[in-house]
Amino acid sequence: MNILAINGSPRKTNGITGLLLEKFLAGATEAGANVETILLADEKIHHCTGEFHCWIKTPGRCLWDGKDGDTMAELRKKIADADCLVLATPVYVDGMTGLMKNMFDRCIPNVMPFMELDQNENVRHPIRFGKPGGKIVLISTCGFVEMDTFGPLVYHMERIALNLRGEMAGKLLRPSGMGLRIEGFFPDVREKVLAAFTKAGAELIKQGGVSPETEAEASQEFMPNMPKELFVKGGNAFWERAVKEGSLQSD
Repeated sequence: MNILAINGSPRKTNGITGLLLEKFLAGATEAGANVETILLADEKIHHCTGEFHCWIKTPGRCLWDGKDGDTMAELRKKIADADCLVLATPVYVDGMTGLMKNMFDRCIPNVMPFMELDQNENVRHPIRFGKPGGKIVLISTCGFVEMDTFGPLVYHMERIALNLRGEMAGKLLRPSGMGLRIEGFFPDVREKVLAAFTKAGAELIKQGGVSPETEAEASQEFMPNMPKELFVKGGNAFWERAVKEGSLQSD
């Protein structure tokens, strides 16, 4: 299986999203996958200007392709050719990062302007470039403890999977992500969580998808019975210290 992993975090180093993606891809690689990783923070992707040149004037080609160092044309082809997309993003304002959303906006040339009904009788655009039936895995983390924090992002990714005629093969969601930065913070839970991400990568290759049990292991709480008031108090103490010192000491 050829996996294209796309990291949508703006943090180039020491990121939680990057750590979780690294663990997942280690499991997938060990199980025999061919992996390429794209860090969107290293790409130059102009925002879509909504002029539909890619549908009308130059079908399948964006007006920004090859201009001003824009790298989206090559990335768009890699997305179309991949057997599996692993999409990694932290939750920003209840959704994916702007880097990842901008990338998807620039994928419009990969579909046609015409319309058709999909297997669910919903209106979609036919695919111009791509592999219908490809697998999609979502990896995400957030700072809050509630799993429903991921709700809008998960729904959005499920819709993107429908647009790509793909299959959601796994949703690895990690709440309380800041705790993973601190190696001495509940180390037994931390190691189990990271091991679950590695296990998930292997399951994707060996079984064709991530099991619900492994998804649950990846999301397990540090302190299941902790009152939310205590979480808020601890979180505020962390940020008060960071503001006072002018840095994230856990970096």
